[in-house]
Amino acid sequence: MIRGRVSTQGERGQMGIIGGILVIALVFTLALFVLYGGSSAITEVQQDRADEQSKLVMENVDAEVTTLTRGDDSKVGSLSMAQLENNDAKVVRSGSLNVTVNEDGDCRTEIPLSSVRYQNNEGQTVAYEAGGVWVGHVHENGSAMQTPPSVRFRNGSVDVEVTNLTGEVSNARNQAFYNATSSEQESTERSATVVSGDCNRPDNVTINVTSDFADGWESHLREEFGADRPGIEVRRDGRNVSVFVAQNQLPRRADDERNAVIDFSGAPYMDTVEIDKNTIRVSKGLGREYSAFVEPLAKGQMNIGETREIAQASEAGTQRDIVFVVDESGSMSGSVAGDADNRTEAVWEASQNFAGSLNESRNRVGLVGYSDIYGNPDFTTPGASAWIYEFNANGERFTSDFDAFNDTVEDTEPRRGTNGAAGVKWANTLMHTHSDPTRERVVVFLTDGKLNWDTHEDSPGPKDAARDRAETADSMGTTIYTVGFGSDESDVDDGVLQDMADETGGEYYFAENQDELDAVFQDIEEDTQSREQIARTPTTTNVSTAAGDVLTPDIPGDTSDIESAVENGNQFLNVNDPTAPSGFSHSFRLADDETIQFNTSTYQCDAWRGTDIFRSDGGKAYQVVRCTDFSDKDTEVQPDDITVYTDGDDISSELSSDETTFWQENLEGSIKSNPNVELDGSNQLVMPSNQALVVMDYPDGANTANKQAMLYRLGISESEASPEDIVRWTVGQ
Repeated sequence: MIRGRVSTQGERGQMGIIGGILVIALVFTLALFVLYGGSSAITEVQQDRADEQSKLVMENVDAEVTTLTRGDDSKVGSLSMAQLENNDAKVVRSGSLNVTVNEDGDCRTEIPLSSVRYQNNEGQTVAYEAGGVWVGHVHENGSAMQTPPSVRFRNGSVDVEVTNLTGEVSNARNQAFYNATSSEQESTERSATVVSGDCNRPDNVTINVTSDFADGWESHLREEFGADRPGIEVRRDGRNVSVFVAQNQLPRRADDERNAVIDFSGAPYMDTVEIDKNTIRVSKGLGREYSAFVEPLAKGQMNIGETREIAQASEAGTQRDIVFVVDESGSMSGSVAGDADNRTEAVWEASQNFAGSLNESRNRVGLVGYSDIYGNPDFTTPGASAWIYEFNANGERFTSDFDAFNDTVEDTEPRRGTNGAAGVKWANTLMHTHSDPTRERVVVFLTDGKLNWDTHEDSPGPKDAARDRAETADSMGTTIYTVGFGSDESDVDDGVLQDMADETGGEYYFAENQDELDAVFQDIEEDTQSREQIARTPTTTNVSTAAGDVLTPDIPGDTSDIESAVENGNQFLNVNDPTAPSGFSHSFRLADDETIQFNTSTYQCDAWRGTDIFRSDGGKAYQVVRCTDFSDKDTEVQPDDITVYTDGDDISSELSSDETTFWQENLEGSIKSNPNVELDGSNQLVMPSNQALVVMDYPDGANTANKQAMLYRLGISESEASPEDIVRWTVGQ
C-alpha cells in the first residue's frame, strides 16, 4: 500500500494557507494481502449484513492500515474483513494522485490510487480509498463521502495520505506487509523530480486526484479547501479533481517579490537586483531590508603592498639587532697580511668599522666569543664553550653605544679550541632573551679554522652541531652571515659555513687578509642595511549610501595600536595592518531601493615599524613591516579597476593574469581556502546565488601585482529558500 502526506502552510493572518511552509510528504508503503489458510484467490464474500456494517468494515480497514504504516520500521500486520460475507470484496487500482509544481509536467510526480471495494446485490459500492470511505453507484448516480479521506485543510495546513493496495483480500483475516527499507531512495527520486529545472522556486502547487469517486472528492475538496479563498481554486474535469494553490498562499520565501532571496547571476525573475562594479542596488519596491556582508576572500585580510629596500625606511623604520660571533681559538693569534699584528686584531678593526657605519636610532649590536670550555674566561657564562660580552656596569648585552662596543670587542683574544656550534647557540640565547621579535635579527659568524669542539648532545659531531644551531636560528627569524678567515680556504669548513648561511638566508664569504676582511664586513653591513622587506600599504575601506551615510570597517579585538585616518569625523582603520587582531569586514542593512557603494583608498606612509612576521623566498627572509603613521591619501580604486564575477562565470582570464608575488596569496589559492566559493574543472565559479566575487586592481608596487578579491553577500541565496522547505516528499514502500 502507498501512503502519502501533504501539508501546506502560508503566512499568518492570511486566508487559506497560514503559518509556515508547504510540506508535501508522500509515504509509499507496499502491503501484500494473502489468505492465512494459504488461498491466493479472491473469494466471494457473502453479504448478510446491513450496508451500515460494510461501512464499518471499511473504516476498520483504514484504522488498521494507519497503525501498520506509522513509524520508520518495516512491519507485518493483519486486516480483518470477516464481517463481509457472501459478496465480493476486491482491490481495485483505478486512479492516481499527483503533485505538480509551477504547472510544469517536468516537475510532477504521480502515485497510483487504489481502493478496497465491496459491492452489494443492488450495485451499491462501499470503498476505502485515500483514508476515506466512499459510497454510491460509481458509474451511474455519482458518489458521496461517508467518512473524510486523508486530504485535509485545517488552519492553513494541507495533509494528504494515499493508500495504494496491491494483492488480494479475503473474508478472513488478511496478512499485510509494510516495507520501509526502500523508502529513502524513493523519497529522494520523487523530491528531485518536483524541484528540478525551472521548478527550483515554486510559484504554485497543484494537487490532482483521478478517481471513480470524483463527485465525492470534488464536494470534499471544495468544502475542505474553501474554493472561495483568494489563490485557492478547485477544478473538475470528469474523473479528475484538482486543487490549485497560488503563490500568494505559499510562504513568503517562495515569492520573489516579497522575500529576501538575491540572485546576482542574472535570473530573469531577479531583474530588480543590480551589482555594477562597486555599487549594489535592490529595487523590489516592497520597503524591506536585506542583510549585507563584505569581507576579503583571503582569510579575512588584505595583502596590498610592495617589496622594498630597507634603506628607503625613515629613521623610525625597521629596528635591527646584530650579533658578532667571534672565534677566540688559539689559531686566531696567527699572522695576517695587513696592519694588524694578528687575526684577532684584524677582526677588531673590521668589526669596529662595521659598527661605525650603523644608524644608532635603528641598530643595536651584541658580541659573543667562542673557544672551548677550557678557554672560558669565566666572566659571564662559566663552564661554557662560548660567552656573551657585556658593555657596561649595568650588564647591557645589546647596545647602540658603538664606542662601548668598539672598546669591548678588543677584550676578545686567542684562547683554545673552536666550538662554533656553541657560539651560535649563545647568539640564539642572546636573541631570545634580549631581542624583540619585531626587530630584524642578524648574526655575523667568523672562524679561522675547522670546527673541532662539540658539546651538542644530539649531533654526531661539531659540524652537524653547527648546522643544527643554524636551523634554530632560522626558526627565530635570524639571518646568519658566515666568514672564513685565513691564509687558505681549505683551512676552514667552507661547506658547513655555506650550509649555515643557506639555511638562514645569509651569505658565505672567505677573506685571506685584513683588506679582504674589511671588504667582507663592509659588504655585509651594506647588505643588512639595504635588505628587502615587505611593506604593507596603509589601506582603508568604507561603505557609503546615497543618503550620505558612511559605514566604517569592523575589526574585532583590540585595535588601539592600529593607525587610522580621519575624514569628516569618521575614523577609518588601516585594514591592511599585518598585526591587526583579526580580519576586517563590513556588515550592514541595505534598504529596498537604496544604493550602496564600496570604497577603498591607499595612503602614503610616513613611518614604518617592523613586525615579528617574516616571509621566505629562495632561502631569503623578508620581514613584514607595518605603517604606524599616515595622513595623505595616495590613490582611490576607481570603478574601471573593479571586475564583478557571479555564480557560473568563467574566470580563466583573471587566473591567467594573476601575477601575485611570493608573499601574496593568489586568487586561485584564495578561492580554495574559502569554503563559500569553488572552481569547477572549467574555471567557472560555483557559489551561492547571493554572493559576488569582486576583484579590485590596486596600483602595483615594486615587483608586486596588487589585486584584492572581496566577497559580497546580500540577503539569502536560492539554496536557502530551497523547495525542500516548501515541497517535501517522503516515500515509503
